[in-house]
Amino acid sequence: MSNPLYTDSLVNSLLIATIGGALTTLVIAVLSVIAHRSDFRFRGSLQQGMLWPRMMPALITGMAFFWSFALLDRSGTVRASLWGVGIAFAVRSLALGYSAFYPALAAIGADLDNAARTSGAGWWTAMRTIVFRLVAPAMAASFVLLFVSMLNEAEPAVFLVTDKTPSLV
Repeated sequence: MSNPLYTDSLVNSLLIATIGGALTTLVIAVLSVIAHRSDFRFRGSLQQGMLWPRMMPALITGMAFFWSFALLDRSGTVRASLWGVGIAFAVRSLALGYSAFYPALAAIGADLDNAARTSGAGWWTAMRTIVFRLVAPAMAASFVLLFVSMLNEAEPAVFLVTDKTPSLV
């Protein structure tokens, strides 16, 4: 523990896993509700888009993010920060969190949010006050899975970690 590189790597990995897991859980919850409980035109594509990153090998995902950051962020500020590694880990873990979250969402009948909308609540209010409260345990399970997954993920970070952002790869 006296080695600062090891300490920095441990702290960075825990930050990425904690903050990334929480933010990714929220994104998964919102995207899942849009994909399965809204009239959004591209909701089928949205569902497939959440599953797609897990179908690719992790090294390919890491290379894709490296080249995306190299072409779109010429200054290198995102790639050289923990945000770049966190974004790559979050995209890579979308399918895992979605697979933990969706069964709980599917178990809740649409009658509850339809009743709320009939009573005068808007779509977002019905989702926020009824659906998200009922799927809170699934969101917690999704967070735990994402935390562990992001803490153990190594392949995407190979192309993104710099000497300023060491992590436990």
